[in-house]
Amino acid sequence: MSQANRRQLSETQLPLYHAIAGLLRNDIMTGKRLDGERIPTIDQLALEYGVARVTIRQAVAVLADEGLLSVQQGRGTFVTAPKIVPQKVRLESTWQQLLGMLEGNRPEPLEVIEKTFDLPASTEDGLSTGDYRYMRRIHIQHDQPYCILDIYLDRRTYL
Repeated sequence: MSQANRRQLSETQLPLYHAIAGLLRNDIMTGKRLDGERIPTIDQLALEYGVARVTIRQAVAVLADEGLLSVQQGRGTFVTAPKIVPQKVRLESTWQQLLGMLEGNRPEPLEVIEKTFDLPASTEDGLSTGDYRYMRRIHIQHDQPYCILDIYLDRRTYL
């Protein structure tokens, strides 16, 4: 286990099985563990993470419920993630796990306009400064576009 993962487990306020499920989920989402790959045994993972076997069983159960692992009696536990897994921000995610989910994400500007804008009327709630830069960008992960954003940046904050 990496030093960062060790530190993350020691500092987490989550139940350990949630934190370990998050680490394993991150490995699956980032391609460190591939579809069809057999993961280490419960005993091996317990030794690797320095926790009880029951903690690993709980973490594996969470990921099996999410469809990311398949437990096959007598054969082992296998990654069952589709090639492109929809990204979900889980409330129990740590900051490092959130950053890990963004690995491979590629934002690309489609349009940047340097003149001054006001917020669109549909978003204005009385707090507008009337001094924004506009940017439209697309987000791509695994060579698949998944999001287009219209961004208005306050010129006082973002020079």
